[in-house]
Amino acid sequence: MSPASQFARRLSGGSDRARVEHLLAYLGTLHNPSGLPTEDSALDTIAALLERAEAAERAAATSATEHQRAQRHADDSERRAEAAEQRAAVLQEKADNDTVWIMAPLTANGPLMAP
Repeated sequence: MSPASQFARRLSGGSDRARVEHLLAYLGTLHNPSGLPTEDSALDTIAALLERAEAAERAAATSATEHQRAQRHADDSERRAEAAEQRAAVLQEKADNDTVWIMAPLTANGPLMAP
């Protein structure tokens, strides 16, 4: 296996993985003006930078997903709070409008009247 293939194989999965593997393989075939092949350390550096970029991309996607989840939770909480406030207002209005009737005690012959 060529050094470029080894470096490409070490990259983690990502949306551009095939393109990156192809590019690293190509870079591994290049020679400098003196006819020497691309240095392994240069390919290691490129592969490490690409791995960091992929990790940052995954972290950003995870962060965006967590933000969306938190926003949905906050929106749901706000709707529940508004509904609770509306229910409380209705109950308060009902309590304010209710008339309390005090009835005279009943006897077998009808209402008990004060003498």
